Amino acid sequence: MKRTVAIVVAVIVGLAALVAAAVVVFTSTDFGRERVRRFAVGKLAGAAHGIVRIGKIEGNLTSGVKLIDVSITDSSGAPFVAVDTVIAGYRIGNFIDKKVYLHDVRLVRPTVILSKLSDGDWNYERIFPGDTTPSPASAPGFGSWIRFDDVAVVEGRLMVRTPWQPDDTLAAAARDSAITLALGGGGRNRIERVSGGFQKVMEFRQITGQFPRIRIADPESEGILAEVATARMIAEMFSPPAADVRDLAGTFHIVDDSVYWRDARAQLSASKLSKLSGTYYLDPGDLWVRLHGDT
Repeated sequence: MKRTVAIVVAVIVGLAALVAAAVVVFTSTDFGRERVRRFAVGKLAGAAHGIVRIGKIEGNLTSGVKLIDVSITDSSGAPFVAVDTVIAGYRIGNFIDKKVYLHDVRLVRPTVILSKLSDGDWNYERIFPGDTTPSPASAPGFGSWIRFDDVAVVEGRLMVRTPWQPDDTLAAAARDSAITLALGGGGRNRIERVSGGFQKVMEFRQITGQFPRIRIADPESEGILAEVATARMIAEMFSPPAADVRDLAGTFHIVDDSVYWRDARAQLSASKLSKLSGTYYLDPGDLWVRLHGDT
């Protein structure tokens, strides 16, 4: 998960630095915004082993920006991130202080697909391989502070795909039967056949919610933190039926390769859950949950 933070830092810091530099010359002209868009795409494409697109940049760039049709795919065109519209406000002074603090952020129809193949590489690791050379310790600098305040997500989608295989102790015939059962939806997990093997799939769609604070990086804190004030979604964590989450609230932490939460609450279509705690391990894709049902 440290690499995930590094990727987010690289992408956001790159865009923020470009915007901060561009506003000195370009403020509210279509020509200036187009030059910024081309420059931003070029810089991000140079850091990615994939395809980066930004359809259009709007806004005066002195206090905020609007990005339209943003996407990142791998070199084959397989999707990683796609967002119809990104709107964010900022203060230039924070950039001067080497802090990326965005406020009143709005993401319209964002899609994020995290996919890990049987070779052990996540799609974001292939797209942003990073520098494996150890770097000397240094004082916090640009990108050490990244925080989003008052974030709204509209009709989002998150998909997590991890490798799956049947029990390797099974005999050949039993193994084939287990695969057939899994692909047919007879098991608890949603399994799909992919090139080179199989994947377990978790999907969260129609995500709409309010997030008071999302902290990506801070020298005095570990991992990523997301505060959820309210959110609704259709959660397909296992085979049907999906969970209709009418409301979700809590604080979620992403540290290394796990996501954990404590004492969250959720309102489902027919029940209310409180004291909801759990941990999801991205590798190997295991989920642990403890909850209390109120109804």
